[in-house]
Amino acid sequence: MKTSRYFFVAALLAATVSPAAHAAVVYDNMFQANTPILAGDPLSDDQPLGASFTTGSSGVLGAIHLALELNAAADDGAFLVSVVPDAGNTPDLTPGNALWTSSSILDSSFTANTPGGYWDPALDPTAAGVGLAAGTRYWVVLNGDPDSVVSWDYVTTPDTSGIGVAGELWYSAGATGPNETGPYVMSVDVTAAPEPVSLAIFGLGLVGLGAARFGARSRSKQG
Repeated sequence: MKTSRYFFVAALLAATVSPAAHAAVVYDNMFQANTPILAGDPLSDDQPLGASFTTGSSGVLGAIHLALELNAAADDGAFLVSVVPDAGNTPDLTPGNALWTSSSILDSSFTANTPGGYWDPALDPTAAGVGLAAGTRYWVVLNGDPDSVVSWDYVTTPDTSGIGVAGELWYSAGATGPNETGPYVMSVDVTAAPEPVSLAIFGLGLVGLGAARFGARSRSKQG
């Protein structure tokens, strides 16, 4: 009876205090795609567009959602999405400094898949394991592939409603400005690492499970 009770407590610790990471939204105004918006900014191969976000706790870069709108018939253009460090309140566009870059996204794959008829490519770089520091500004940057004509605009919104939007920055045509003048529409998740205390309790639960199983096995052999 005593052994079964010990086994139950150990199992409960291991099951309820799991070290599984959880995703935290650090920037999100995607709901603005439901409302009237400002004129979007067009992307070209020599004028990247960018939006900044700031982390809370440290973690791993998670899902990225964007709101894009078609401004012409989709052609053979293509673009890339990167996450880059901050360089004095402007994106670090130095070649090779990007923390993560998507594969080429074809202009012709444009699909109106969000309210308002906008396109969200729904990127998920989680598997790349890109570590982000706590309380640090980063940028989501959109670049047109060289020698291609891209047929869409990055959607902007009239206000800063949303998670982590106020106080951030936009980058367009080589200039940086505050989101209070019209932020881009996107969302960014950061998958937070489990807390040390949770890991410790989870470990105790696993040790307890092992001890309980070993004790039960020993007694069965003696019997």
